[in-house]
Amino acid sequence: MESFTLGRLAHAIGAQAPAGLSAQVAGGVSTDTRSIAAGDVFFAISGESFDGSLFLPEAFRRGACAAVVEGQARVPRGVGPVLRVGSVRRALLDFARSYRQELGFKVVAVTGSAGKTTTKDMIHHLVDGRRRAIKATKSFNNEIGVPLTIFQADAETEVAILELGTNSPGEIETLAAVAEPDVAVITCIGRSHLELLGGLEGVAREKLSLLRHLRPGGAVVLNGDDVRLRGAGAAVRRTRGADHVTLCGLNGGGGGWQGQITRRGRTWRVETERRGVAGPSFQLPTPGHHLVTDALLALGVCDQLGLDVRACAADLASFGGSPGRFSLQEIAGVTLVDDTYNANPTSVAASLEAFGSLAQPSRRLFRRPAFSVAVYGLVL
Repeated sequence: MESFTLGRLAHAIGAQAPAGLSAQVAGGVSTDTRSIAAGDVFFAISGESFDGSLFLPEAFRRGACAAVVEGQARVPRGVGPVLRVGSVRRALLDFARSYRQELGFKVVAVTGSAGKTTTKDMIHHLVDGRRRAIKATKSFNNEIGVPLTIFQADAETEVAILELGTNSPGEIETLAAVAEPDVAVITCIGRSHLELLGGLEGVAREKLSLLRHLRPGGAVVLNGDDVRLRGAGAAVRRTRGADHVTLCGLNGGGGGWQGQITRRGRTWRVETERRGVAGPSFQLPTPGHHLVTDALLALGVCDQLGLDVRACAADLASFGGSPGRFSLQEIAGVTLVDDTYNANPTSVAASLEAFGSLAQPSRRLFRRPAFSVAVYGLVL
């Protein structure tokens, strides 16, 4: 992260800088006293079961130069300086937006009901080395994780690859307003968080809200096999032009990137074409139709970023996968499929389909643990 003054921070979050300290320089931002560094500003975030202001003494003991606290938070005598705001969570988002706008790097924002993390990791795998890129750590995709990812960037960063998640209506809208993506990616509209989003149409509204915050000249990369996303692509095409829309898929791709799969055991070879013109071929080390779609989306992003798509496609063969998301491991002649990350019906169905391609039915074992819908598989 680039250093900043407390005056700049105060302006961004609508607070008053501590008296006489507007010019004081801070080196970073932290929300966790366990990892805070000397010179950081501590954002004292509170939740349902904890009060961030209780950690103020620890934050300053570890070297914090200032803290952001709720307006009515009690600050122990001798602890400070502090900046008071109405909401620390809102302040974190506001500062992230200001920081993103000032540095001006390109943002790729990925959302969807399934495949977000894998697609984000694939994009980073292809972009990093061609551009100076950062990505969301693990699944840092909420109102805390997205700002912390943005704060990873510095003056040399060219591309930030963010993951945007949601549990309830309005969360994508909030995160998208901070990210202001240059390229918006939606992997699929599926059955996730239905209890709060109110069915597939509610999921679609939530995910598609990402597109309202595209930067001028921004582009979208969508799963063309998803009928709702094809419709969204058509709408964006009418307002922004065909060059700003890339649809990717296995069933035509809506005139964008289309893939045709050739299976050779566990190795899947994919031939691509775009608008009837042959494109690059690539190989995936892990099988699965959903992973092919993720790879096509990643290539669509590379194309929108102006990278050499053929060279990027060749690098897909070395993609190592995302931990806990259909990663393969050989143990004493047995293939263990680790798909233990938190899942929803859409991602479970995709995982089972991929698992079924690994061996004959008599040589497969599937287990669904009682504590999770995650998948464990053994190919015997």
